[in-house]
Amino acid sequence: MDPASQSFNWVANVDDGACKNPNTTAKFGGFYRTCDEKPGLIRKCGSYQLNNFHTGGLLCPSGFKASILHNLTHSCCKDIPGKIDRRDTVLYTCSIFSKFKSSSDVLRDDSPYVYGGSFTSRSVNPITNSATCPQRFAVVKIANDINVCLTRQTIAATGFPFFGGFYSCNQGNSQLEPPEQKCAEGYSIYIMGAIDTECLLYVCLKFRNFNDLTQYPSVVLPPFFEIDIRNQTVETESKTSDNSKDTTPSQSTNRNTEKATLGISITALVITLVAITVVIIIQMKKKRQRRAASDYHLNEVL
Repeated sequence: MDPASQSFNWVANVDDGACKNPNTTAKFGGFYRTCDEKPGLIRKCGSYQLNNFHTGGLLCPSGFKASILHNLTHSCCKDIPGKIDRRDTVLYTCSIFSKFKSSSDVLRDDSPYVYGGSFTSRSVNPITNSATCPQRFAVVKIANDINVCLTRQTIAATGFPFFGGFYSCNQGNSQLEPPEQKCAEGYSIYIMGAIDTECLLYVCLKFRNFNDLTQYPSVVLPPFFEIDIRNQTVETESKTSDNSKDTTPSQSTNRNTEKATLGISITALVITLVAITVVIIIQMKKKRQRRAASDYHLNEVL
């Protein structure tokens, strides 16, 4: 790590190459998500499909290139001949990549195609260091708990970090040739969140200057993504009558044991009550005898 670098990050504990000047940057033109499903599946494409914030449809703005960021296939009924249905969802990103002419080159043109960061319920936006978007940006939920900050207004790009593309658990960064699951030299990796339960999305950013950073980064505690309900075990209680035909021998034995224990408890209670009653009667008889003897002795004296 180079403390003399303009991009030196005082909270970093590993050299990720971000101190070097990047040689490429990009404009970000939004996300869109397509969905195609066969008629044999429950209709869910309505909740998966996502229109591009900038175009209002399933396409990129003019001049932008669409790249696959994540794809997922749900299949059904493979064990039934001739009954294989599937649902394919594909998340696309729209970007324009360009090379810097020199190491001091920056994006000086104002544009609405600026990446404003992202946040989830567990992590903050690295640009605002909170679970919020910058001013004049709108919150767009792209999947699950991932909220991305986009704007249709003209924003000065110099106030934001360089954008170096995305990649996921199954797709590489389209900024690289060939696409690889990493960031280009000079960029740092930031986790956006999990999509479709367990696949992480990553974004590559290059902050211009860390000298103004005054807060520690947030710590995200595990679990880092939602647990699929299919992996959870749900315990249910079943009630059966004493005369049920499905009662197993072990269940019958348990019930007989419970009945025997209950019978012994009731018998012990009855015996205890009888004993207490007998003791009370005996004590009452003794008191009467003592009173009678005392009265007889008094009469003799008189």
